[in-house]
Amino acid sequence: AKVLDDGQIESRIRPEMRQILRWAEGRDVPIYVVSASPIAIIEVGTARLGVQVTGALAMTPALGEGDLLLPHLDGPVVYGDGKVRALEQAGVASRLLGAFGDSAYDAAMLRVARVPVAVTPAPRLVALLPGIAGVSELAIRR
Repeated sequence: AKVLDDGQIESRIRPEMRQILRWAEGRDVPIYVVSASPIAIIEVGTARLGVQVTGALAMTPALGEGDLLLPHLDGPVVYGDGKVRALEQAGVASRLLGAFGDSAYDAAMLRVARVPVAVTPAPRLVALLPGIAGVSELAIRR
């Protein structure tokens, strides 16, 4: 929580995305947060979105006996193509209504969504947009 507070995470949550998340929640559309960040950070951060999140899919450390941190992950590397693998393991990749991403590492996930949205995309993702069928672009309003 301190890391998120110090990084002023609330100020970085795009108002447009809050509206989309509220729309989804109001229609009982499951909401998954898929991130290459550590699961502990994502779980704390999703609580600040103001909506009910169905699942958080992120880098999850493997734990041994007595919660000993092991030197590998429990589950897929949630990065690039691994985001799709994480969604597959959660049983939702084949029916993914929408996906939102800002980085080239989100391209694989955007490709499997019925409604792919590039949110203020970084230059490397912009270069990949022609290869993502039906992609829309959402820019921050200033």
